[in-house]
Amino acid sequence: MKKISRKEFLKLSSALAGGYFLLPNWLYPFYRNHSNMNHLRNSFNDKILVVVNLNGGNDGLNTVVPYQNQNYYNLRPDIALPSDSVLPITDELGLHPSLTHLANFWSQGKLCIVENVGYDNQNLSHFRSTDIWQSASNSDEVLNTGWIARILEQVFPDHTESLPEVPMALLQGTTNNLLLNGNQGITGVMVDDPSSFLNLVNSTYYDSPDNIIPDTSGGDELQYIRNVDNAAFEYAEYIQSVSDNGINTMNYAQNPVSIQLSTVAKLISGGMYSPFYIVYQGGYDTHADQLTRHNTLMTDLSFALHNFYNDLENQGLADKVVVMTTSEFGRRPYQNGGDGTDHGTAAPMFVLGNSINGGLIGNAPNLNYFDNNNNLLHEFDFRQIYKSLLSQHFGLSNELVDNALLNSFESLDIISNNIDNLGDVNFDNQINILDVVIMTNFILGITIPTDEEFIASDVNQDNQINILDLVENISNILNDRLNINFTSNFKSSAIRYNRKSIVIEKDVNIGGIEIHFENKCDISNWSIDSDWMLRKHSNKLIIYNTKLSSMNKDFNIFLEKPVKISKVIVSDKNGKNIKSRIYKK
Repeated sequence: MKKISRKEFLKLSSALAGGYFLLPNWLYPFYRNHSNMNHLRNSFNDKILVVVNLNGGNDGLNTVVPYQNQNYYNLRPDIALPSDSVLPITDELGLHPSLTHLANFWSQGKLCIVENVGYDNQNLSHFRSTDIWQSASNSDEVLNTGWIARILEQVFPDHTESLPEVPMALLQGTTNNLLLNGNQGITGVMVDDPSSFLNLVNSTYYDSPDNIIPDTSGGDELQYIRNVDNAAFEYAEYIQSVSDNGINTMNYAQNPVSIQLSTVAKLISGGMYSPFYIVYQGGYDTHADQLTRHNTLMTDLSFALHNFYNDLENQGLADKVVVMTTSEFGRRPYQNGGDGTDHGTAAPMFVLGNSINGGLIGNAPNLNYFDNNNNLLHEFDFRQIYKSLLSQHFGLSNELVDNALLNSFESLDIISNNIDNLGDVNFDNQINILDVVIMTNFILGITIPTDEEFIASDVNQDNQINILDLVENISNILNDRLNINFTSNFKSSAIRYNRKSIVIEKDVNIGGIEIHFENKCDISNWSIDSDWMLRKHSNKLIIYNTKLSSMNKDFNIFLEKPVKISKVIVSDKNGKNIKSRIYKK
């Protein structure tokens, strides 16, 4: 029998277990080592995204109603909503009359509606289209990984090598899905609720001294299974403890979406930081009796989101949370013979939160021109909304987001940036050395920026804080931007290192350098010009020029112990990235 690694075994096991390795099927946590708790928070800017899946295909035309368009009433003579019943949000569009709380969010500037969302060559199968939305694939490609999992795996690439200590993401539902299935196997579990999860795990096998691992080729795999089972017990106790510590300040209704959101609010309240929470509301496959069924769904959704938002607001937690609705497709523009609508294409998406640019993105649906199947044309690709929230809400780099989405998509202006004076990190209406020092501490991880400080420090607005922002801010302070010749004829920089030293080879255009090490870096001495500053903390080193003058010699940094460089960012004197080469010698 061929022996396989833990990583390979986990991947195989996930396929055999349908993605829910040895554990039940409601709560889907992503795990990581306890020592990486701050890494998770920092990586996702201490923000949370709650995804509410409207399962079955929500009818967009009866959700955001084109109440001034006569074609809407011609296409739907029996199920169109009367114009005097809708809740107007523009001169052309109004919300379903049961979405009263969403209308209030709209008036407060806390709701963004993205119209006509879909994708090219829309698939009308529930299962296939759901997979497309969860995997963020094109319609003609089949992927077995989810977009959230691919984000998480980039932040924690070794999550399958050792069992983490705490659950890090939550998915609620009763069916298998791709969202958190990664390239290296499953990234979590699903449970019904904290109490039922604990009760279930308490009734299952867990390791004891009496259970001896056989000395066979499958012994390691059996031990790993036992480790997972034991970890499930610990996870269950942790989740229950967090739930016990949390509170709900609102009275939630006893329908599935309200119950799930109340659980999420309680876990957030109790201190469980998970960047992603996924909940479901079923019943949107309204082929018949749509008016009655859809009204109930809209009522439940509106009250659930109202209670969830106000619950977090009452506890001072709302600023970190954004809610996004998804649905595998919309409905056809015209009614069927059963007073309902059949599977269609484009539909609106809701994004709710305090940081939202409230308003409408896109145009009213075009009811004069359809695709070849007489379905609505989409205006925005659903992955544009994913990208917008991943980059703007979480502050993830475009490179990381594009890698996770397997392509580059244009962002939409969904998240508000209320900071007008970028670089003024301490908000004293000045940009000076105080801001530079604060930014340096952020980059090194000495202090953690607040949401507002992060936005102010991200001078080049690439959703990260690094040496590029620092150098650009120094340039702004010195008012030297226009006096420097920033031509492209500079040499690329090079970082050379060995067991004893690091040499940064001469380049006249270098303005700052940021070096990341795989382990802690201990420096014994260095040789740097007097107008250059060196700052280090843990596994990061920053070198920057306070005068934006030219480098006249190579930097020499002497080490107390060997290091391995994992990443280098080199900036020119205007905060622009310079390609750099790293080599060991």
